[in-house]
Amino acid sequence: MFFGKSVSKWKIDVLKGSPLFDADDYAKEFGLAAARDPVRHYLENWAHSLANPSKFFDAAYYLKLYGDVAEHKINPLLHYLTNGWKEGRSPSPLFDRNEFLAAHPYVQAGSVDLAEFCIRAYGDYNWKARRALPRVASESTNKKVTPGVVIPEISIPDVVMPEIVMPEVVVPEVVAEDSSDSVAKLCSSEFDQEYYISTYPDVKASGMDPYIHYMNHGFAEDRNPRPDFDVFFYKNTYLEGRNDINPFVHYLTVGRSTNFKTRSENSKVIGLPHDEAVSLSVCVHVHCFYPELLGEVCAGILNFPEGSHIVVTVCTEADRQYCSKYLKQYVPHFSNDVILVQNRGRDIAPFIVGCADIWKKYDVVLHLHTKRSKHISWGDAWRKYIYDQTMGSKDLVAAVLGNFARNEDLGALYPENYYDIKKFIITNANAEGVKSALRFLEIDEEYCSAEFAAGSMAWYRTSSLDSLIEKINDVELFESEDGQVDGTFAHALERVIPAQVRANGYSVCAYSTPIRTSVGEPLPGPGRDFGSSFVTDAWPRDSVRAVHPPRPLAPPSRSFNSKSLDIHWVIPGFGKGAGGHMTIFRMVKYLEEFGHQQTIWVQNANHIPNEEVARQQIIDWYVKIGSNVSVLYLPEDVRQLSGDVIIATDCWTAFPVSQAQKFKERFYFIQDFEPDFHPAGANRLVAESTYDLGFSALCAGDWLDGLMKERGCWSRSWDLAADHEIYFPVSSGSGGAFPMAREVQIAFYARPYTPRRAVELGFAALERLKKSGRRFHVHLFGEHNIDVPYDFPCTQHGVLSHEQLAVLYQSSDIGLVYSATNYSLIPLEMIACGLPVVELDVPSTRAIFKNDEVAFAPPTPYGIADTIEGLLNNPDKMNRQRENGFTFIRNKSWEGSARKVEASIIEKLRDLGFGDVSSKIFAPVFISKPKVSVFIPTYNAGKEFEAVLNSVVSQRTDFEYDVLVIDSSSTDGTPGLVGKFGSKKVRLHQIDKRDFQHGRTRNLGISMTDGDYVAILTQDAMPANDAWLASLIRGFKQGDRVAGVTGRHRAYPTHGPFVSRDIEGHFDNLKLLPSVIDSSVGLPSHYFRGSITWRMLAYFYSDNNSAMSRRVWKDLPYPDIEWGEDYVWSASAIKAGYQKAYVDEAVVFHSHDLSEKDTFKVAMAEGKFWAAEFGIKLHTDASSVIAQMCDIDRRYARENGIVESVLKRRLKSIDALVRGRMHGWKESQSRDVS
Repeated sequence: MFFGKSVSKWKIDVLKGSPLFDADDYAKEFGLAAARDPVRHYLENWAHSLANPSKFFDAAYYLKLYGDVAEHKINPLLHYLTNGWKEGRSPSPLFDRNEFLAAHPYVQAGSVDLAEFCIRAYGDYNWKARRALPRVASESTNKKVTPGVVIPEISIPDVVMPEIVMPEVVVPEVVAEDSSDSVAKLCSSEFDQEYYISTYPDVKASGMDPYIHYMNHGFAEDRNPRPDFDVFFYKNTYLEGRNDINPFVHYLTVGRSTNFKTRSENSKVIGLPHDEAVSLSVCVHVHCFYPELLGEVCAGILNFPEGSHIVVTVCTEADRQYCSKYLKQYVPHFSNDVILVQNRGRDIAPFIVGCADIWKKYDVVLHLHTKRSKHISWGDAWRKYIYDQTMGSKDLVAAVLGNFARNEDLGALYPENYYDIKKFIITNANAEGVKSALRFLEIDEEYCSAEFAAGSMAWYRTSSLDSLIEKINDVELFESEDGQVDGTFAHALERVIPAQVRANGYSVCAYSTPIRTSVGEPLPGPGRDFGSSFVTDAWPRDSVRAVHPPRPLAPPSRSFNSKSLDIHWVIPGFGKGAGGHMTIFRMVKYLEEFGHQQTIWVQNANHIPNEEVARQQIIDWYVKIGSNVSVLYLPEDVRQLSGDVIIATDCWTAFPVSQAQKFKERFYFIQDFEPDFHPAGANRLVAESTYDLGFSALCAGDWLDGLMKERGCWSRSWDLAADHEIYFPVSSGSGGAFPMAREVQIAFYARPYTPRRAVELGFAALERLKKSGRRFHVHLFGEHNIDVPYDFPCTQHGVLSHEQLAVLYQSSDIGLVYSATNYSLIPLEMIACGLPVVELDVPSTRAIFKNDEVAFAPPTPYGIADTIEGLLNNPDKMNRQRENGFTFIRNKSWEGSARKVEASIIEKLRDLGFGDVSSKIFAPVFISKPKVSVFIPTYNAGKEFEAVLNSVVSQRTDFEYDVLVIDSSSTDGTPGLVGKFGSKKVRLHQIDKRDFQHGRTRNLGISMTDGDYVAILTQDAMPANDAWLASLIRGFKQGDRVAGVTGRHRAYPTHGPFVSRDIEGHFDNLKLLPSVIDSSVGLPSHYFRGSITWRMLAYFYSDNNSAMSRRVWKDLPYPDIEWGEDYVWSASAIKAGYQKAYVDEAVVFHSHDLSEKDTFKVAMAEGKFWAAEFGIKLHTDASSVIAQMCDIDRRYARENGIVESVLKRRLKSIDALVRGRMHGWKESQSRDVS
């Protein structure tokens, strides 16, 4: 189900921000009282009434049209607002999306909801009628203005005619009668429409008359009416920043005669075109944090003069390889460097520290970065504006360089700041950081101003930055990236860099252009792969519906790498400040540091918008996890999950774990005895049953370890610990008794939401303690706004950060924390701060604290009160307890606990007989003078196979090779054909047709050869040239752990243009990925780690054109499966720590031109394979996918002159392909459902 059933704040916010939900109309329709929130009511009741949330959204239409939404019981409006519009779906039969887009070609359909755009621009979906309204009368309009749209019932606002006394800022009262037609004519005649619609493409896309837009809206939004008039500058210089006065009208009627400036003295309009020859050398620096945007940048780079140099900085090795290959493919005539830098100091540190040694060799450098600005809605528009205004045309680039050539004192030149950012520049959130940076660089504050390139992208004369790069020469001067949007050294330098330029004797100037020229369409490239936002309700919690009998384990391989385990965790959805989750994430953090690959599967993440947000919340709220940890939503089909081990983390995650079969072992990470969380009844029995599912137990402490062993479980224990970097004592801790008059400070972990914390016992005890006359104050923490129906003095602190908790513990005298079941983190952290702890005297705590590390209190109000009093009256006992506590906690660390978990997993895998290949993986694999074998399985290969063999035996290599063909009892003469090649080291082996199986037969073929490397072809894959085999085997040199190599396919020329396009596109995409892929390098960062797209690309491997290391094969043979053995083997190899190489030069001709029937048959096998082996459903909505694919191919046919008969055959093939895949997926679901 989409996002689950709960109503979360983010869902409410999504609906409230959209015109597709009309709160007033909805409230009237349902007669909601004023206190009822219409949005919440709709989200809670939509499925019962199917009421339309507004006249703009037809819920019944949407669900009928999109069966996948209805099938999963998805809220239709929420689906549309979060995903549907991006997928091109329609919200209403009244809105024709394609027709609207055709009439508004400048609207970016991929980043703007067309329906919302239409409503905001025209008021409703009747945009054609609105467009036909008469425009402003011609006599009051600039003659250059082309006919446009007038928004209904909007007229030019009253013009303010103030009196000006001196050139000082005087804002008079608004006088309505001063507005006149003559003023309107004046404004219209001086308004530059061509500038306005080019600078603000959203206005052009809306179809509004630009002049009317400016007079009604634009001036208040800080948009400029012409290139030489800066509205924001004028408004804040002369009008005290007021938004109710039109600065352009004010200037034309008053300001011009008073010699008011229209823009800063440090700005200019750059004239275009520019024909002056310039001899300056040029470098472009691009910090490429978002590689999917490199195509946008390269579209602009094409406008640079010959001889320009490109330097790109990136933060991952996969990004480095991607960018290097991309530049080579799309801008090969420019020299380039691609440099790997730390993800530190945003784009500034990579520019100043990461590559200054390169760009300082040139006269001028343009600094750019792939800006996303996720914290603002107009971030993409801002980025595109800067790209257009720095490199939108050859004329612009020449004009900028001409300015540097003519003005030797010009140090920096940047586009006038984007209109939406200007209002944020006045208030400087980085003021202190700026002052510190100025002091560090020894720059006088007089050189610093509010005139700087917001976003940091600008042109520089490199000599103006010499002193800057001399002093800022260490990346450690910059903070680590932590999602900051302000307040870092890099943010401060954004303002300080121009100050340094000025201090060095150069000028800094902003510029605008008479026309904004777009860099155009981005060069080809993949988009961003976003994490999923779908949450299934297939795995309920707190319900007996969760119960399933366990399925037997079926691991894809019998080997594992103890140095790099593939560990999967299934965790409950989480919020902020959960102690159990904190422990899990700490383990994940350390296991990653130990070298292990991990995936966190989040169950029922109804309150988290998508997987990317879930990952970021772990980082923001808990611990920093790195690139080797994937965070994904738990899918309905757990066949998606595969690895070495899978770990359940509570009783409700145990059931999906019990269904996941593609693992070597299942573990149970037990932090407490969960049956005690429930009263006697069904849920208690269900919780207890999970300990009998056969999982190996990893227990927090000896008490749980003992319980599990008593139940017959394989169990190992690990310890809870404290973070000694945060929790430590601030005093010696020794002290005397506490007289009754002294106010004792008591820290009490009060979380009534969790009954096992026995909070009410503590409340009653504290009330009793107060009655005894003891003076104290209690500091409650752990939960917000709790009800305290007892009489004692207290302050509620709610949920505190670790740092705040440490301060509380360090300033308290007694710590109270009660554990009715297993012990918690809290007492350990209190002990680490030197705080004496009072705990409940129960078996679980006695099993942990064995040497008076805590004061045990009987679980009664009077027992607890007496224990507290006794501790306060006995300073010697308190001091001994404190010392015992230090001894207990001193050697406990989270790293040590994680090592215990790691050792337990490895121990169990070895006990189960799995082979540890870690020592083999990290030994060099490549053999300098190898012998190579080629293996080809055949069945009725046909006469075409002769050409394949001719090509195979004609390879030019510097190594020996032989060829083995295993034939499955062909009846078309294939064995005889093979026999002709006997003299050319081609052997034939025949098997019964019934014995053939893709995985098993390939294992047989490899076992019958003796090559160090075995190249594998299929009977219809013909090497494209005589260098195929040498190129393929050379792939083993590309890494030190390469297990297998695969190469490019090319379509046979007779198989038509569509087949050729599809195959070329697929392998062109692979070509841009790292040449060697393993679990640590992974893919470029625009692919979301662990997503379906990520997995399908990372594990791609084709036995139509591959080679395998015999040494690896011995430990990791092909899986014994009917289809897709190559993909499954590749996934297992990468998960084990091996590498997979791709060689683009190792080309074979391989393609199919199948009939509709055969297409369906092959697609069915494909759909069944992806579902059975990877849990992937290739298509969710067959009809919409078919329609989309057909639309694409119709357009391709039109653009490439493909005849109608070929197109019709292709469209039938698409239908068969999608239907076949869907049928295969359904067949894969026919296994027994428990």
